[in-house]
Amino acid sequence: MYEKHINNYINNNKLFTVTDIQKAVGVCKEKKAVFNTELTRMEKKGYIVRIKRGIYAVPEKTCFGDILPDNNLIANKFYMENDNGYVTGPTFLNQIGLSTWLPTKTYIKSNHNRRKMTAESFVIAAPVVKISSKNKPYLQFLDGLGDMQKYAVDKKDPEKLLCYYIKKMDMDVGLLFTYAHKYYRQNVTETLYRIMEKYYEIT
Repeated sequence: MYEKHINNYINNNKLFTVTDIQKAVGVCKEKKAVFNTELTRMEKKGYIVRIKRGIYAVPEKTCFGDILPDNNLIANKFYMENDNGYVTGPTFLNQIGLSTWLPTKTYIKSNHNRRKMTAESFVIAAPVVKISSKNKPYLQFLDGLGDMQKYAVDKKDPEKLLCYYIKKMDMDVGLLFTYAHKYYRQNVTETLYRIMEKYYEIT
């Protein structure tokens, strides 16, 4: 009954939740059990693979076997899509050039922090406040200031780089301080003040 609709959907969506596909296909409440049975049948045939309860991936067929979507795609889809999360911790420090250490796990702050998937690949934590498109870059940056105390930073003059990052991202400095005062510990605010005093006018 639903096989054609499911095939059309998975041709364009390699990673999805049951809720995603039910909405896309237009499954009514009374037909959800029938629809889920069809998903299970397709899983048994190998067309889709269940990553976690309610979460499926479409494997890429190769001569070496099935290949599932990589961790970055999974993280973006289920933790960071639609401004619901961002990379943090040593992942962020490496990303912006403060640290040459590339962690084996991806560190993420997410509004969906209760979703647990492949825990060996991700470290998922709750943000200090609900993430939105407006506050996301500010929270990510301020997390980074705090994380400098926890993880190895080997960039020479890291505070100068951080000041450059503020300008590159065109951050509102007043809003940055507002979030720092409201949601973070005093040491984060103090580090922010020091960066502003030393570098903001000359970089």
